[in-house]
Amino acid sequence: MISADSSQDESMPVSAHVRELRGRLAVALAAIAAAAGASLIFSDEILSWVQAPLAAALPQGSHFVALSPMEGWLVHLKASVACALFVAAPVWFYEIWAFAAPALNRRHRRRIVWAAATSSSLFLAGGLICYCIMLPHAFRYFVAILDGSGIVLSPQISIYLGFTLRALVAFGLIFQVPLFTILLVKWRIVRLASLARARKYVVVGAFIAAAVITPPDIFTQIALALPLIVLYELALLAARIFEK
Repeated sequence: MISADSSQDESMPVSAHVRELRGRLAVALAAIAAAAGASLIFSDEILSWVQAPLAAALPQGSHFVALSPMEGWLVHLKASVACALFVAAPVWFYEIWAFAAPALNRRHRRRIVWAAATSSSLFLAGGLICYCIMLPHAFRYFVAILDGSGIVLSPQISIYLGFTLRALVAFGLIFQVPLFTILLVKWRIVRLASLARARKYVVVGAFIAAAVITPPDIFTQIALALPLIVLYELALLAARIFEK
């Protein structure tokens, strides 16, 4: 929603927006890089923490394996960068909201810090719910399938880490749905009735997104799609309250 307050922003040339985007990307990447550098100091602890959901479900005699000498170093680096995404979330969410500020009127721009703090909190909450609830149940299900099959499960650490980190980030991003829905309605960018009519497309899109993010098995697709659908319904309910 663009108001008369933002007439100066409307006249900004494209090159100025590109420079601003480049500057905000640089700040966000610098924050993530600094957090990743600090996380490398604790990379052993971070990697052990990431392994815990599957390690708790593995049968006796199973363990993680690496198939190349470089793999051990790469998984430490990948785990540190993923940790940095969550640690630096307040910074890069603020940069995202600040870049969107010219599209808002002056009254809404004052709430950028609040929006960034809420976004980063929801991102952390989504990652924690995935780690504490979704991943342990999913891995117990996967391991139980192999019971009595004579197959010894020795998961490759890089493949496991890639799947786990994608799931954590995906849940963190999914938890942004309520905030964006409420703000779209509150700022009168989108009507609540239009969002309610789009429900069937959200359901289809949730399963498509889950199929892209997760491996091709129905359990993890449902585990990822259902929270998105539930969050959308909760967001509609909250937006209806805010609209009134």
